[in-house]
Amino acid sequence: MTAARKAIIALALMAVYATQVSVGAETATPGRRMVPDEAGPFIPRGGVVIAYAEVEAKGDAKTMAMAVRTLRPNQPADIDPWDADYTCDLIILRNEGGTVRVAGRSSRAIACRGNLLSPDVGTRVLDDSLDLREDEVTFRNSRDTAFKGMSSYSFRCAAGAWHLSAATSVFSSYGPRGGVIHKRQAISYPKDFGLIRMEDFDPDAIEQVMSKSERVID
Repeated sequence: MTAARKAIIALALMAVYATQVSVGAETATPGRRMVPDEAGPFIPRGGVVIAYAEVEAKGDAKTMAMAVRTLRPNQPADIDPWDADYTCDLIILRNEGGTVRVAGRSSRAIACRGNLLSPDVGTRVLDDSLDLREDEVTFRNSRDTAFKGMSSYSFRCAAGAWHLSAATSVFSSYGPRGGVIHKRQAISYPKDFGLIRMEDFDPDAIEQVMSKSERVID
């Protein structure tokens, strides 16, 4: 990647961080930008927790969600970090009586390319992109340009299993006369699609359904 490109992304990154606002009161608040020890064993080796949230659940229980970015193995040691390949996972943890387990996981809900993520991204810099309630989690992906817009995926827990509950995309394009058109796509379960387990979620698989929901917005 060129130095100019790196500088542009770095400036955009600083602008986003400077204008971030706190999420609603129902969403878990980050407090100190740390990750609790109980979540440590579930972070892939070398992974960086780019977002984390937790909420108290009924009884002696707690639900935790974290977004983790990890450098893929077997890449050249001298590879430019900007050109390296990463994986990004959205992981749901459940602590019941001191026993922590993975309740849900998706390797496709988070865009590794996008979200203004730099190679030296720090811990929990995207907390404001992650919303968590006891039985629902949403991650919002910000793409690299205003035209590419944003996308969000929500997962809900039912009978102890997490599944896709909603998907939204907002973006812009040029109209037939050269003007800019803003568009929105939004689908939800079970109105627009059948049951999709969190582990099986693939954005490409819902692309056609998303396109059918497309509307022009002001």
